[in-house]
Amino acid sequence: MMLNKNILFSLSLLLVPASAKQIQNTKRNLGITSTAKGCTLMVASRFRADRSLLNYGHEILECLIDPIDTEGIVGFTLPIRGTKWQIESLKKMVHDGVIIPGTSLLNYKLATLTPDCVQLPVDLNVIEAVETVVDLSDGTVNHVAGNLDGSLRTAESTIEKTKSYAVSTIGQKKALVVKVKDSVGKTVADSPEVISNALFCTDEDVISLTNNLNMCSNDVFTIGPGDITVPSLTSPNADGVIEVDIHLSLEGNSPALIKNAITAAVNTKLGFSLPGPYDHVFYLLEDCYYDCGWGAYSYVNHWLSVYQSKYYKHIGVVMHEIGNNLGLGYSGGLDDVFDSDYTGIMGNPFHHDSGLCYNPAKNWQLGWFDSHKITVNPLNGPVTVELFGTTDASINPKNIPVVLKIETGTLADLYVGFNHGFGDATIEVLDELVVVEAGLNGEAYSQSYLKAHLLTDETYICKDFGGLGLELKITPIDIDLDSTHPYALINIELEGHSLVDINANLENFADAEADVSLSDGLNTNLDVDVLGDAIEVDANLDIGKEQDADDLNIVPVVCNTLTDKLSCRSNGCAWLFGKCC
Repeated sequence: MMLNKNILFSLSLLLVPASAKQIQNTKRNLGITSTAKGCTLMVASRFRADRSLLNYGHEILECLIDPIDTEGIVGFTLPIRGTKWQIESLKKMVHDGVIIPGTSLLNYKLATLTPDCVQLPVDLNVIEAVETVVDLSDGTVNHVAGNLDGSLRTAESTIEKTKSYAVSTIGQKKALVVKVKDSVGKTVADSPEVISNALFCTDEDVISLTNNLNMCSNDVFTIGPGDITVPSLTSPNADGVIEVDIHLSLEGNSPALIKNAITAAVNTKLGFSLPGPYDHVFYLLEDCYYDCGWGAYSYVNHWLSVYQSKYYKHIGVVMHEIGNNLGLGYSGGLDDVFDSDYTGIMGNPFHHDSGLCYNPAKNWQLGWFDSHKITVNPLNGPVTVELFGTTDASINPKNIPVVLKIETGTLADLYVGFNHGFGDATIEVLDELVVVEAGLNGEAYSQSYLKAHLLTDETYICKDFGGLGLELKITPIDIDLDSTHPYALINIELEGHSLVDINANLENFADAEADVSLSDGLNTNLDVDVLGDAIEVDANLDIGKEQDADDLNIVPVVCNTLTDKLSCRSNGCAWLFGKCC
């Protein structure tokens, strides 16, 4: 297939000296036959440093170009361009779990490569064409087709498979830091030694990326300097840091072009393509001069993050970018602004380097506390739960949960944590109970929102729990800070539910399967919802006939007999480690 591309010319700019003026004034058309199926769709998530930018575009859609189309250069990305509706629709598909950042492919049949972008046709309906536009790499994941308002079952199956494509959130990780010098000598003022110490210092009581991540994860996720395979590229006492020159100026060139130039230069200098032996790679730029407002940006489900000016020194910002790499989305506050949650790193952590960790929803997704988490289904009745602070987990004498999930029966669930310990250094929620809502079952890239932060006897009320019109109440009945091991005691109660309504809205509530025996002797397997005071029998059995709930014999479901996640959760059971219990 012949495509109108100028990719090779753009690549040549990365490898030879050229001024911004030369780049802007040079035109060249190259027709190239592409053997690649498409490019990998990426999400570049930008940390908003300028808080005055209220309508800031914090997510940029890009495509990772196949090395087949870049003369073997790995890591070359271009922004995706289209109409506002097209781009917003693609972003919605990302947040709905239809498109998986770092995995889904944008098919070249419906997009064209140019020197500076991947261009979508103006008349392309990306929602109708989603099956054609987006395939999942290697054919190993079945793509979710068409309707973005599809069934819970379809979304569930996709999310479950998505998890295996995220960057690993467990283990010892190695990082490479690249100090960049542009064509006119602009570079970060700090020496490689200062940079290495700021990020990787392990001295006690020192605020560093290594120390903070160790504390927030209870040493489940650790990061340190990676080995430099070419000793001449690093300085003594500058572990994990190298310096590279690029033949572009930071002024007058787009972030994507600058980033591609750095990647090409690093690949050449190291003698292999990034990421190589490194789990995370940081690019440090002297400043931003084009399309600014960001302090840093990083790629979701990927290894790369980029920092301008002083922002690499703000450990909270670096942890935020690491979170994006690990598949975490932003967290909004009580005002519903996308990044206004100051209770955790994935909001805006700029002013709280010394002690912010990730909020309960993000902790659930990261899996750092899988041995200290619990799922509650309020439809099973009121429950009281004791919670520890996340960073107290290592001294947890009774194996008390530190992360609690409240199953709503929809893709948007509630997550509760006790903000005590290392992660309590925030003005809003010191020693309080934190309630957060997140989508996609808390298992994939998703925006979350702070719903409440509570002191003892304060109550958060969710007035339409699971779309059922019922009130859910979450109340910390005791927050004991005087105990040797401080804890919060929480009451969770759903008001107004009693019997069963077969015809409840199953799109808003997960199916609850039960064997039902009707009074006239008919037996069938029905989808039921534990609501209401009467039951209208399915039309296939007896159209319009009403049965009082007392006449039904509902056979209890045994959790460990259920073999798939959806049925397990729908019946109020907990899905843990691939089993229903």
